[in-house]
Amino acid sequence: MNLKQTLRLLILLSLIFQTMLIAEGTDLSKKNSDIELAEKYSDLGVKLYNKANYKEALEYYQKALKIQQEIYKNLNHPDLATNYSNIGSTYQDMGD
Repeated sequence: MNLKQTLRLLILLSLIFQTMLIAEGTDLSKKNSDIELAEKYSDLGVKLYNKANYKEALEYYQKALKIQQEIYKNLNHPDLATNYSNIGSTYQDMGD
């Protein structure tokens, strides 16, 4: 396969990917902004946890988790695992 054929293939694959996203109703910019929001909630949770404000930390972890579950659906994503771990640690330190 020469360079010209490779470029055509890459363009075709890009168009197929874009079509799939549109067909699924996925908006990448919204998805990225939702991911960033979940990260900010999780970061706030960590800061509150480190100040032993467990109840508020838990609220932010749960907000992040709700967004992450919507984004990642049935995937075993590391962000979900981290968030579940943070929630478990918070409950443990709360004595629940």
